[in-house]
Amino acid sequence: EGRPPSKSRISRSRPPTQSTPDMKTMSDLLPAPQPTDFAAYLSSQTSLLLALGLLGLVLLARKYKCCHRCCGAKGLKLTYFAIPGRAEPIRLAFAIGGIKFTDERISGDEWKARKPTMPFGQLPVLYADGCEPLAQSMAILRYAAKRSGLYPCCSSWLAAKLDSIVFLVEDMFGEIKPTFSLAGDEQIAARKALLLEGGGLAKQWAHIENQLKASTTPFLVGTKLTIADVVVFSMAAQLASGWLDGTGLTQPLACASSQSRRYSHAPL
Repeated sequence: EGRPPSKSRISRSRPPTQSTPDMKTMSDLLPAPQPTDFAAYLSSQTSLLLALGLLGLVLLARKYKCCHRCCGAKGLKLTYFAIPGRAEPIRLAFAIGGIKFTDERISGDEWKARKPTMPFGQLPVLYADGCEPLAQSMAILRYAAKRSGLYPCCSSWLAAKLDSIVFLVEDMFGEIKPTFSLAGDEQIAARKALLLEGGGLAKQWAHIENQLKASTTPFLVGTKLTIADVVVFSMAAQLASGWLDGTGLTQPLACASSQSRRYSHAPL
């Protein structure tokens, strides 16, 4: 006794979708999950990471070997003239650190013959087995100081303070350098003027003396012997010794003698 379905409802009804052989569903496009695929993928990635890690270790080892070879280089030879000059603090630094090196001192004639073969055409030059020659006195000095434990490796501020003293002494070399172009009495008079009150060297020594007075230790900077003490001592010794014509023990070098007394009571 029920009512027959209306035509309107029949016209709106759709037959179920039938898949044809050439149609693909999403499940057909994606591979069926396999339990072992993720394990294989993870294993391959782990192997890749291990390979990269091993490669990194090899590269670090090679870098360390290279750095160690030149930082702890053997067969050191320092070439300079047979004078103290800019090589003397380097010699002292190696000696203080117990670093073995050959102290090669050449004559003027030898220098003329070898100058074209020198880096930058200058002396001093430091040679080492397996390393390229090292030029520039400041670079060699810092290397010698680091090898000898006279230069800090952990405090950038302390290192900069030491550099300030080292560069101050380098400025003193700059005061002396023009006098080498003079001769005789003119040269001697120019050097004596540098040491008199108001002279370039006297002013520099006053800065060093003030630094010594401000220090609460027997050293210029810090609590132990550093390259700053070595370069100041070297310059003081060179000027006080009189090996440069026109120099010698004069009043502006009083600070050098006070430093020497403090050194004599300071443990190395």
